[in-house]
Amino acid sequence: MEYCAPDIKKGVNVPINWDRAKGGVLPLALCQELFAEADRNAQKRQPSEPMVEELAVMIAPFSFRRAVLGQRPKDYAPIWITASVDREGRLATDTETPPFLVRDMLSPNANADVLIGEAAAQEAFHKSHKFMLTQGGWSEQVRYMNELWEKVNGRPLEAILKDNKNTGILSLRAAEVKGIARNLAENLKGFKQVASEQRGKTSLQAFIDLKSSSAQALDGYSKDALARHCGHIAKEFGLSPSQREAQAQVSALNTGQVLAIEGPPGTGKTTLMQSVLANGIVEAALRGKDPFVVLACSANNQAVLNLNQSLAEAANSSDESTLSKRWLPSPREVLSTDVAVDTLGAYLASEGQVENVDVNQVLTMTLEIDGNKRRWCGGHTLFERREYFQAAKSHFIEAAETAFSKSFESVIDVKLALHQRLKRLDTQLKAFSAECFVIATVAKKYGSDCASVVEEIEERLRHCQWNGAAPVVEGLEEAKSAKERHISHELYVGRELLNTAGFLDWLFPRRRVRRSAKFFREHEAFDVANALLDCRKPIKAEEFLDQQIAAQKTECHKLESQIRDLDVYRFEFEGLQTDKKQFQASMERLNSLLLKLGIEGRKFIEMPEWSQPNKTQELLDRVLRRDMFMLACRYWEARWLEEMAQYLPKVEAESSKKGDINANSGEKTVKERLHRYAMLTPCFVATFFQAAKFFNLRRGKSGGFKLEPLWGFCDLIIVDEAGQSAPHIGAAPFALAKAAVCIGDVKQIKPVSKLPDFVDLGNIEASGLTEAFADLAGGGQDGQAEDCGFRAGTGSLMAAAMAVSCYNREGGDGMFLREHRRCYDDIISYCNDAFYSGQMQPLKGLAPREKGMLPPLGYAHIQGRANKQGGSWANPSEASAIAQWISENREVLLKQANLPEGKLSEAVAVISPFKSQAQAIKSALTKQGIKDDITVGTVHALQGAERPIVIFSTTYSANSLKKVHSLFFDSDASILNVAVSRAKLSFLVFGDMNIMNPSGRNASSILARRLFDDPQNEIKNVDGAPKLTTLPGIMPERLETLQQFQAILRQAFEQAQNRLLVVSPFLSRAAIEEDNVIELYHAAVKRGVDVRIVYDVLKEANNQWFVDGRKLLEDSGVKLTAARNVHNKTLCVDHDFIVEGSFNWLSANRQTFSQQERAFLLRGAEVNQMIDEVWAEYNESTFA
Repeated sequence: MEYCAPDIKKGVNVPINWDRAKGGVLPLALCQELFAEADRNAQKRQPSEPMVEELAVMIAPFSFRRAVLGQRPKDYAPIWITASVDREGRLATDTETPPFLVRDMLSPNANADVLIGEAAAQEAFHKSHKFMLTQGGWSEQVRYMNELWEKVNGRPLEAILKDNKNTGILSLRAAEVKGIARNLAENLKGFKQVASEQRGKTSLQAFIDLKSSSAQALDGYSKDALARHCGHIAKEFGLSPSQREAQAQVSALNTGQVLAIEGPPGTGKTTLMQSVLANGIVEAALRGKDPFVVLACSANNQAVLNLNQSLAEAANSSDESTLSKRWLPSPREVLSTDVAVDTLGAYLASEGQVENVDVNQVLTMTLEIDGNKRRWCGGHTLFERREYFQAAKSHFIEAAETAFSKSFESVIDVKLALHQRLKRLDTQLKAFSAECFVIATVAKKYGSDCASVVEEIEERLRHCQWNGAAPVVEGLEEAKSAKERHISHELYVGRELLNTAGFLDWLFPRRRVRRSAKFFREHEAFDVANALLDCRKPIKAEEFLDQQIAAQKTECHKLESQIRDLDVYRFEFEGLQTDKKQFQASMERLNSLLLKLGIEGRKFIEMPEWSQPNKTQELLDRVLRRDMFMLACRYWEARWLEEMAQYLPKVEAESSKKGDINANSGEKTVKERLHRYAMLTPCFVATFFQAAKFFNLRRGKSGGFKLEPLWGFCDLIIVDEAGQSAPHIGAAPFALAKAAVCIGDVKQIKPVSKLPDFVDLGNIEASGLTEAFADLAGGGQDGQAEDCGFRAGTGSLMAAAMAVSCYNREGGDGMFLREHRRCYDDIISYCNDAFYSGQMQPLKGLAPREKGMLPPLGYAHIQGRANKQGGSWANPSEASAIAQWISENREVLLKQANLPEGKLSEAVAVISPFKSQAQAIKSALTKQGIKDDITVGTVHALQGAERPIVIFSTTYSANSLKKVHSLFFDSDASILNVAVSRAKLSFLVFGDMNIMNPSGRNASSILARRLFDDPQNEIKNVDGAPKLTTLPGIMPERLETLQQFQAILRQAFEQAQNRLLVVSPFLSRAAIEEDNVIELYHAAVKRGVDVRIVYDVLKEANNQWFVDGRKLLEDSGVKLTAARNVHNKTLCVDHDFIVEGSFNWLSANRQTFSQQERAFLLRGAEVNQMIDEVWAEYNESTFA
């Protein structure tokens, strides 16, 4: 079931007349032209292919052109109908796909330029109008389309068509789709029928099996996990505990497995990806066979470019070590060619994407496609030449001789030296980890650090109860030994004597005892002889001896029991001694390893506490594992030079035949090429749509060639920002890799699906996946496919990976990165509490509260007016206030961000929920003369990025709330999660604070409570009342000093004749007493003035000074009006004047007055209506 609007800027799109087309027939001349082109294309693909008799088409009955806020005009076609057309022009209905409105033009959609209705209305219509075209045909489809439009848009479609005559569009449909959507889709349709040797060899298998795993995550600090971790990139810091745990799971991945790693903002997703890459590079170098090959994909090009940038930075260390830089020369120096070799990634781009890439920093490759031929261009092909090879070989050997302080005869000699050193470091790393494991285990056992472990053990030895029990046990053991000797000698000897002396079968008391006793004495069985003297009745000799043995054994058992009871102390004592010996021996071996590695205390600011595994492993990351990574990179450069020596003769031979080896798509050539490229750039970075084009090979014979994906060729596929990737788009490239890692966050920006729910469910049912999806989600309801992450309409690749992840953390799906270091704790704690149930661990610390510094969470109340623009929202006065504030506070912003002049774009970014408002802010910044390229946009503009200061423009105003059901940034909570978590130092909300309800439970309410909790969070030096300063014919009076504010407050009380309104959200005893407010109030009331003092009851919580101020007024007989969610600071005197601004009339600190306070005073008849509106705003319905 298809449901995808065509791109009317590309492909085959022709204008049509809808008045004619709705009758079911297209012009014959148009059809002849379309079929002639289709026949030519068919002949190119396959000469023997029969001519097509029908073309799949999509028809838009109308289109229009519109420019939004200074953008170039764009063409829009909001509604489409699917059909097929024959060579006679007759239109036939598509019985499976109903007419639909383009999802991009339906709300909610923050990036929409034009909105024509709500997505929910279309969903409801399709569900209530089951689409069946068994009767009626084309006319029924047209009727359905008309009803759908009117339901969603509100206006009849015919009325719209009158305004947009002759603007219909016909577009060729799915048969003309190219790229990954065609190539891999065709291959994956038959995946289960692929030859048996391919089954289970790719990570796609996990998505085919649709089975959840109960396997618990491995311990990242276990011996096995540490032994598998051998590479690291960053010099400044090692992995955090949760990153190390995730790394352990990646290292343990088997073919066919998928691992999900959930990474909230600022928890080091990029660092982890670099660690995974480094580890793979080193492991492959240690094996000495094929290089490590990684395919890194993402849904959008910006995420791909960000990843490429991080790989370039990883390969260009600031370390002065000779190992830290490439041992290959710059192609510019040798060939005068601009191409980046100082990177670990190769960007697989389309021709259009290359325009946005800096080729000096990103190694970029493109693909020329001619039928089944694939020719690799750019990137590696630009320097895989004889001239560069010769220069690179010499440069490499010279660099190696500098690094090793010895001479080398050949590249092979260098390779062997690198490999030997790498293996030696690997041995030392494993020994290091093993000793640290012992030390940490012992130290944890005694709850001490390394310095005091031995002392703690010796203290326990001194107080061990074995010291007193040892003599007792010694005596018991001697007694036990005596008993055992007695049994083994006298009694058992006595039995032996009986066996040889038959006349002693019976023992008789008294009468013959002397004779018997004498017999035993003669054979030194004295105890038996003595026992006979006590015998009082005849007894068999053997029975007598058995009784004696049993009695003596009982005595032995009693002694043994007493010894065992005391042996507990012996075991404790011996355990302490063993631990002491093990610890001391491990510390000695550790020190020996340190000396071998040249790691001494002076090399580091602080040596780690060896008893803490996280500290120890961080050091090993930054030193040993990083050295191993650099050695491995140089090793692969040597291997690349070896391969080039074999490859160049082939290139030259092909050239002499006028051939091109880069256009060869045979299996052997393609795999050799990719492995050679991977020796320098092991990470191939691409969007999902580009990956399949590059990882193809050609099978078959001339005339019957067929393209086939390189099934499972890559060792690993890593998907970055997997939460933004739709599962039906992102899953296909998993067939190219043995195992997969999905890194992302399901609580941030989600994929924007163009697929309505009813189509999604229909596809699931048609594919027979309803039951499997329901099982994966934990059981469906009413036969519906639950959202297990795989649904094209509501799922994401990240959610799908979490459902089938091979390892899972306790209490969750997949792994979770906890440690957050980007934002101040004051900022990220909002995200942590609102979205992550407190699972994150903020590590940056609380923001310093210094004078002149912006608050970590702040707000500026701006009384603007929002209006709809092209279906989106904009608030021009709010945009102007933001731009003016940025202009006036340029120095403050740069100082807080610790950046020099000219770097304002790196200090601040502005985010809005709406694209129209973003355009308005850009225009306002230009009017302010701000030439810095400040990032302004929706949250998508900063996804994956960060700034020291982020301003969030709410856009809505109090008047706009009457026209919307809910705030857009509450309907999609990920907007606030992304926006807040981009700010490292300060997140500032600019807008009408009356729209923020701190008493609710949604995302904006939680944020509001934090914003309004402290009066110091308010930004006051902003034009908060732009509607006052823009009234025609009125010149506002500006108030800025404390004396001005105090004078106007006194004047208001003293001059009011009829009514006086004082709106002060906060109250404080100090301010009230300083300005004699109680005395002024009673004097005004005595004159008959209606004095209304309004405060915000919600702001009183946890503020004792607020409570004291309120009680002072109430106890003095002042009538107060408690309201909720008050942010205006207003003073209205009769119809005389009105003051609006930032000054809290009854709470602002008079002793430490802020020079940033600002307010405007307006007088005259022109403000009468405004004063009446303000009084109306504070009617009884708004009060608590």
